[in-house]
Amino acid sequence: PAYLGYLSPVFSEGRADVAGISAYGELGLGRGLEVAAALPLQAAWTRWAFARGSSEDIVQRNLGLGDLRTWIRAGRTGGARAASLGLGASLPLYDNRLEKLNIEPGNSDFYDDRVPLGAGVIALEVVGAVGVSLPWAGGWIQEETAFRGRFQGYSESVPLRLQVGFAPRPITGWLAADAEFSLRNGPAPDSFRDAWGKGPLAIDGQDHLSGEFGGAVAVSESWSAMATLSHTFWGRSFPVASRLAAGVTYQGGPK
Repeated sequence: PAYLGYLSPVFSEGRADVAGISAYGELGLGRGLEVAAALPLQAAWTRWAFARGSSEDIVQRNLGLGDLRTWIRAGRTGGARAASLGLGASLPLYDNRLEKLNIEPGNSDFYDDRVPLGAGVIALEVVGAVGVSLPWAGGWIQEETAFRGRFQGYSESVPLRLQVGFAPRPITGWLAADAEFSLRNGPAPDSFRDAWGKGPLAIDGQDHLSGEFGGAVAVSESWSAMATLSHTFWGRSFPVASRLAAGVTYQGGPK
């Protein structure tokens, strides 16, 4: 009922799901400098079940590229300590125009609506990180703080991440806490515009706090299998949801 809001007399259930696969790569340039990029392919769908009658559930889908993310980082190490400073950018590779999503004014066919693949907001960020290695089991502690600026009138925000990990080869494991707090200084809407839930595709002023557990197993000198499980424990104008990810990584270079 809380998810459906004023539509709860019409629909008995609403569900939204997102699945995707992402290509991610890092390239070391020497002298502590590296560049990285991530390109996701996403599938999103929603299902709405009517509270009364025998009408077919409304199922809306979409498939395409998500937000391209790129970084450049410079780092230094000294003893058991390390620090880095980076610049990042996020660029949506999808089209959230109303006519492309089949939700333009006058289109009353709910069955052909396409689910947005993201907020569609261009963002730039500055990220600083500090870490220290622990004297047992290859452990480490790392803290990251960023300042994220967004275009299209959306507020700046401050993302934070704290990670504790251990790496007794061939296993690596970590626990992390992530948070993001909006500065609420942009003119973009931060709530739905009317009682029926009509409003912008991306809500401004989002805050959230989540936790993550991850692990990786080295299967050879260069290849590893990894998985992460995360859950949003608290959010303001932000979906409280769980996320499971799995993948393989390759690390190598000139011999």
